[in-house]
Amino acid sequence: MANPIPFRLTRDRFRNSAEYQVYEAVCDQLTDDWWVVASLDLRASAEGGERELDLVLLHATDGIIIIEVKGFAFEVRGGKFFSPHDQSGQWDPLAQIEAQRSYLSSVLEPILEQKVFSTIAWGLATPKLITIDGALPQHMDRKQLITGEDLSDLLSVVDRLCCIRSHNIPLGPDRLRAVLETLCPDADFDFSERGLRDLVRRRMEQRLITETKVLESLELNPRVIVTGGAGSGKTRLAVAWTRNASFAGKTTLLTCYNDPLALSLASDLEGLEGVTVSAFLRLCQEIVDSEEPDDPAARDRYWNADLPSQTRLFLTTPLPRYDTIVVDEVQDFPKLWFDILERLLVPGGQILCVGDPAQDLRTVSSVLEDATGWTRALLSTNNRNSPPIAQLLRRRLGGAAAPKGDPFASPVQFVTVMDPDDTTNAVRRAIANLREADEELWVLTISAAARDRLRRDLSLSPFEERDRGVVCETIYRVKGLDATSIIFVADTETDGETRRRLLYSGISRARDELVIIGAPTIAEVLGFAHDAAES
Repeated sequence: MANPIPFRLTRDRFRNSAEYQVYEAVCDQLTDDWWVVASLDLRASAEGGERELDLVLLHATDGIIIIEVKGFAFEVRGGKFFSPHDQSGQWDPLAQIEAQRSYLSSVLEPILEQKVFSTIAWGLATPKLITIDGALPQHMDRKQLITGEDLSDLLSVVDRLCCIRSHNIPLGPDRLRAVLETLCPDADFDFSERGLRDLVRRRMEQRLITETKVLESLELNPRVIVTGGAGSGKTRLAVAWTRNASFAGKTTLLTCYNDPLALSLASDLEGLEGVTVSAFLRLCQEIVDSEEPDDPAARDRYWNADLPSQTRLFLTTPLPRYDTIVVDEVQDFPKLWFDILERLLVPGGQILCVGDPAQDLRTVSSVLEDATGWTRALLSTNNRNSPPIAQLLRRRLGGAAAPKGDPFASPVQFVTVMDPDDTTNAVRRAIANLREADEELWVLTISAAARDRLRRDLSLSPFEERDRGVVCETIYRVKGLDATSIIFVADTETDGETRRRLLYSGISRARDELVIIGAPTIAEVLGFAHDAAES
């Protein structure tokens, strides 16, 4: 994973979804010796007015690359550019790129003490369709046009861009840092323990990207299931499949069981053409145009039995909508739901699934139990949870193999409680301790009763209102999601396999910081000395 400055911008910081898609692809796919500066404002005084340079890529050996992103489809005909807004042939994005290279050169030449214009590589990108008819403009190489398909292999694109320019200026570590400080004078280059810890996290994510990248080609098969433990990259693979299908012009549904995961996925894929992201039962509601009953007793029956049955009856004849259907958390999908998904496919369409049998909290008879004729693969390494969390999952609960050591990782804490009042006080103390370290802090419970009590007593928020403060949800609602810091209230009275799955699902939500609050019996299951765990 590349090093973005500022660290990992969100969608709202970009002018359009195309810029964000290219930025995400660059950050995810380039190695951690690349630096990415986004939305760099340049005052191009020779041209008049303000100009914004979409992406600047910097590397100690490979030098400088700029990428200009367009949020619309365009055509190249007979050496001229045509956009939906200008069919005169006068629109010239290359003149804009040349002005940006010229201005960037004037800023950096005093630092580098040599001419740099011809050494700055460049590319013109759009996730939309690029149509080429005849020759390209003079002095432009086809490799400098970055299409939606190219976004799935940005490392190769960047390698090609580096080879086009006439010569290269290796920056070296000192000049690289000088360039970064010049272009980003307000950035805080953090070499503290926290900064190094963030670097370790980015390297873990890069390993995850590398491992899931290999399995993206499975999308060539009509029916695919990829399983893996917590943190092994299943959701990342589902998102990659969805992006690739969209770039290939396919209508695509990405679906899952719970609403929070669907909201998160929809945010990640915002702006992609032909993509629908929906929790499965919300999709069923839309198909049959129904609403849940007011009676609490009837509500559970409506969601788990009546609504899927009504949807299947409604689809008595095929109603094809999608070329590709991608399912995240497939272990939550009973076979009845797959009958509905099959009816929503165009003839010859694909269904691509990821899941973790160890997180089957609904204990449904899913397609995982009988996938005859499906192509299957396994993700085997946990590259999300910090080593202490991953080791706890591995040693006590059967999780995936732990990542390599992180010298800055925090140990897992266990707090023993005996009753609900103890639990509330323990959560209050844990929030006070963790809030200073990280703003992304969730409190997770197993039961809805514990969740509701903590929300009331400590003014905690549901996932949908996470901007207001500390989130408090059950593990059922946020399965498939994760946060930097988790306080997990293990309020389970079950034992055996059910308890193991509940603990596994809750613990695996934490990336870096984890506090577990539970009874002495839970401490024993997880290998903590509960009599020494009070805080």
